[in-house]
Amino acid sequence: MGGADGNMSLEEDLYTELFDLRADLRQKNPYSNGRLPQICSDEALHEMAQRVPTKAEDFAAIEGVGQKFVEQYGDDFLQVTRK
Repeated sequence: MGGADGNMSLEEDLYTELFDLRADLRQKNPYSNGRLPQICSDEALHEMAQRVPTKAEDFAAIEGVGQKFVEQYGDDFLQVTRK
């Protein structure tokens, strides 16, 4: 296996962890009408897996992730990306 494969699997593993976190957060934080929040797009998750944000300000560079996301879910996602 080459170096690129190693990096890709790390990124894929991180994406999977972030995807699972988003699913858990959606289930735990439904809207008052019972609908589940979007939280962020799959594309945003892929970008997080590539960029690996380590502080709240890093989310500003990720398309589709706004201030509301950072306030509500930033810490949860940072716990995963900081590992």
